[in-house]
Formats: sequence, C-alpha cells, structure tokens
Amino acid sequence: MNNTISSTLQNTLPAENPTAGRTARFLRIIGALAIGGSGLLYMLQGLYHNNSDLRNWVYLALMSTLGVGGIFSQRLMQDSKGARLFFALAALLIPVQFSQLGGMTLSYFSDTQLALQWFAVSAPAFNTLLLIGGLSIAVALCLSLAGFSILARTAAMPLTAAFVGMNLLLLLPFRTSFAALPIVFGLIAIALLLEMRIFRRHVIFQTIEGISVRLLILLPLSITICRTAFHFSDAMGISAIMGVSGFIFHYLADCKGASIASRYTREFLRLLAFALLILALPTFCHELFGHLQQSYALDRQWLSIVYTLPALTCTLYFSARSQFLSLFYQLAASAVLCIAIAWVLDSKYYAAEFMLWCATLATLTHGFIQQHKITFVCGALAAVCLGAHLIYAAVQDIHFNLWLALAMGGLVLMVLSSICEKHGRKWLHSSRDYWRQFNEWETR
Repeated sequence: MNNTISSTLQNTLPAENPTAGRTARFLRIIGALAIGGSGLLYMLQGLYHNNSDLRNWVYLALMSTLGVGGIFSQRLMQDSKGARLFFALAALLIPVQFSQLGGMTLSYFSDTQLALQWFAVSAPAFNTLLLIGGLSIAVALCLSLAGFSILARTAAMPLTAAFVGMNLLLLLPFRTSFAALPIVFGLIAIALLLEMRIFRRHVIFQTIEGISVRLLILLPLSITICRTAFHFSDAMGISAIMGVSGFIFHYLADCKGASIASRYTREFLRLLAFALLILALPTFCHELFGHLQQSYALDRQWLSIVYTLPALTCTLYFSARSQFLSLFYQLAASAVLCIAIAWVLDSKYYAAEFMLWCATLATLTHGFIQQHKITFVCGALAAVCLGAHLIYAAVQDIHFNLWLALAMGGLVLMVLSSICEKHGRKWLHSSRDYWRQFNEWETR
C-alpha cells in the first residue's frame, strides 16, 4: 500500500526538466557578466562622471539589493545556487566600492591628476563622503559575513575580518612608490597567511565556491597594485593589469579543484598566464628601471637586461611547470637568450654582457636540474660563446703583446696536458656515463 502511494506521488510530482536547468544556468551566467561589467564601468568614473552623487548611492543600493536577492533565492525560491551567486557578486562589488572611496579620500589629501582620465574620481562633499563610507563599511561587514557563511562556512569569521580589513586598506590615500609599498606588502602578507592557514587546509576551498572565495581575497591586492602603477604612467598601469591577470590565471591553474581538474584546462590557463606575463614584465620593468639609463647616462644595452632577464625567468619557470608545452617554453627561453646576446655583442658595455653570461649559467643549471635538453644545450653554448667574447674583449682592452699571449697560452696547454695524463681516462669513462644519462633525458 505504501509503495503504491509513494509511486503515485512520484508520478504526480513534476519531473526535472534539463532544458529549464540549462536556461537557469545561462541566465545566471549572463546576469553575473552584466553585474561584473557594471563594476568595471563604475570604476571607470571618467567615462560617466556626470551625476556622480546618484551613481554613488545607486551602486551602494545595488550591493544591498544583491544581498537581499540572495536571501530571496534561498528562503523563498529554495535556489541555493542562485543564493550563492548573489552573495558572491555582492562580495565581488565590495572592493570596487572601496576603491572608489579610496579615490575620493585621495582627492582631499592630494591634487595629483591621472594622465588617463578614465580613472578620474569626482569626490562629493566631505560629510557625504563620511556617510557613504560608513554605510559602505556596514554593508561590507553584513554582506561579507553572509557570503562567506554560505560559500565557506567553516572559516566565515576569519575570512570576513581579513576581507574587510584588506578593503579598508584601499581607503588609505597613498599612491607613490614608497608610501604604497607597505600597503602592498601588508595585503600580500594577509593573502599568504590565509593561503597557508585556511585555503590549503580545507577541502572546501578546492570546489568552485572555494576557488571563488580565494579569488575574492586577491581582488583588493590586485586593485592596489594596478591603481598604484597607473600613478607612475599609463604604460605601467596597463602592464600591471596584464601581469595581475596573468598571475590570477596561473593561480587558477595551480588550484586543486573539480572545476579545473582537466590537465588540458590547466595547460590552457598556464598558456594564457604566460602570454600576459611575457607582454607585461618587460614593459613593467622598463618603466620601473628604465629611468636609470637616463639618470646615469647608461649605454642602451642596459635595456637588454631590463627587457630580457624577466622574460627569460618567466619562460624558464613555465618550462618547469608545464606538462604538455615544456618544449615550447624551452624554445622560447632559448630565443629570448639569443636575442639578448645578439643585442649586447656589438657594444662595449661589459657589465650587461657579464650579467647575461651569468644568466646563461643560470639557464644551463636550470636545464640540468630539470633535465631539459634544449635549455641545457642552449645555455651551455651561449655560456661558452659569451664567455669567449668576454675574454677576447678583455684581452683587447689590456693590449697584450702577441709573444706574451702565445707564451701564456702555451703554459696553460702544458698544464692541461699534465692534468689529462693523470685524469684523462677517468674523465673519458665518466663522460660516457654522463652522455648516456643525457640521452635518457626527455625532450618533451
């Protein structure tokens, strides 16, 4: 009898429609992208600077509405996915709001104007700013606690305290290099502490919700780095955006989770990260250190160090991390090294040439440790060629006489002959073993 009643109830209940589920998921994605685009345009206040008072209040109300939408989805609609998305978006908009409040605060302490007027901030009256700031802090506390309680219940309180504290640091009116560095280092320290103490110790942070929480924590740090870079120059600001985006893609590739469990997905994320970083690092370093060339009247070959060493380090790092594209990164590292050497060979700037020679030794060592044939061979050949060129240039500058050079060369050869007489057979036997081990290395 009970089985008959239960089967009857199951037949009368509406079956789950996969089309409706796909439609709901599609609507969530489009809605989330729209709100994310709204946050981006909100930060570009120079594009829509008219009627700024209305924008400030309406955007604060939007954050509150998202929180109410999360409660509505959970309590009335019984839609836990929609509720999590509402609270995640509400938490996502908190750093955006505080970045604008930081720009308004800066306007009362500094008259520095950005060259890129898209990021210009028009501040309201001081009393209005205090009211907006107080309400923003209150809303941020409520939404952060509610959002983290749903997304990461086991660590809601410490995450709320850390997240709100990181956003409060965005209010400090410091943008110059020396004043902003303590803020950046403080945000990095908080992010690392959360990563080591919480994120890597709980399995929940390997899910989609957990990875979204980890990205939320990185958002205040990313905003601080980018806005500080824009106060140097537009080129440094754009390169900072690309660099931060590349780091986030690489961070996602290293996150353990079901959403990015595919090795091909991880490799694609690493490739995106590499493309962004290889474009951002040389420009960023040139803007940061290139002024030394003008200040100290350095040779233009100084730029070869500034441009190529960060790119070489990046390619070597990705060649060690990659699973499928290691050969591509090894070839890229070899190309960067060859271009840098060709740049400095025609100059008399031996300091840059010596630094590149040290870089070739580091490349050779990296290839030996990682057992990468291409990197090892390229580093060895480059080290020999560049070392020989340095010795030749040094001999030319010292102006040795030919007879003295021949005498010293003959003396060296005689010493080498004695060494080979004693250790030659052992070295020959060892070299055969090393050659066999070298052939066993994977080219990948």
